[in-house]
Amino acid sequence: MSTALSVEKLGKNAGLIINESQGNAPPQPCAPMGVAPINMTQAMKSSTKVLMLTNMVGPDEVDDELEPEIREEMAKYGQVASVVIHKLEGVSDDVAVRIFVEFTNVAQAIKAFVVMNGRFFGGRSVAASFYSVDDFNNKEYGR
Repeated sequence: MSTALSVEKLGKNAGLIINESQGNAPPQPCAPMGVAPINMTQAMKSSTKVLMLTNMVGPDEVDDELEPEIREEMAKYGQVASVVIHKLEGVSDDVAVRIFVEFTNVAQAIKAFVVMNGRFFGGRSVAASFYSVDDFNNKEYGR
């Protein structure tokens, strides 16, 4: 870096770094990639012990090794009761595979949600959301 950066104060605890060569040009928005992460505040209002992950893999990436891999990864956040991988037909690739992870309690599912929502996995931005325990127990995975 050969020039100093300037900071434009936006609020009490917020600022914007400005590169002198760009002047005061507004920051360029990022292009959307894949599925947008779920809004954390809205999701927490409907939290359950069942987490649904989408855009983690495409339909052609589902194999016998996926379920144990998911179980191992999710065990970092709590005790996993079950993992179900469900494919939907006639939908876009980013939502065609739903991965359901049932934890033994809601707190563990929330911990996994916070880490997984928006995380990149194999070049994909994962979207996490909570799923109805009743629908999960009734094997209604397409809702």
